[in-house]
Amino acid sequence: MTSLACIAFLHALVPIFLVSITDTIGGLIALILAAIWVILMLISSIISIVKAIV
Repeated sequence: MTSLACIAFLHALVPIFLVSITDTIGGLIALILAAIWVILMLISSIISIVKAIV
């Protein structure tokens, strides 16, 4: 829901002919942030599994 609000805010900032470009840039930024979050969660879960085994 937050990403939708951010992208809607980006749409309001630019002229109408730049909305599709802004939408693509917003989607890529959301993808990069989600990938970073997944990597951090994966690392922390691996650390927790190793601590539980040892």
